[in-house]
Amino acid sequence: MGNWVFGCDVCQEVCPWNGDLPSGDPPLSQTTAVPELGELMRMDRATFAQCFAGTAVRRTGWSRLLRNVAVALGNSGDSRAVGPLREALAIPDPLIQEHARWALDRLASTLAEARSEAPGCSS
Repeated sequence: MGNWVFGCDVCQEVCPWNGDLPSGDPPLSQTTAVPELGELMRMDRATFAQCFAGTAVRRTGWSRLLRNVAVALGNSGDSRAVGPLREALAIPDPLIQEHARWALDRLASTLAEARSEAPGCSS
């Protein structure tokens, strides 16, 4: 999954939900600002519903999107992801909490490995 949080071009082309719709997702393609992963992780249900109304992302649902965001943050190797992931542990949704814990564990491992491989560090 890497850092993808939702779909891809091929998925959009073959998805039966899209039927005969034109390529792309007009409500999303007209968006000028793409939220950062940390911002997405902090998104509440109401904001999700407002931001993604009329898009395929809305069908995915808030908790499943945040699950995917947690995975992408865990795969990022970016220490700035720790804050949003720790905050996500307080979200009363087991799916989000489980993936936030996974992501924090993965980040801890990745960041520790990067420190041990840095020049001047002994193993």
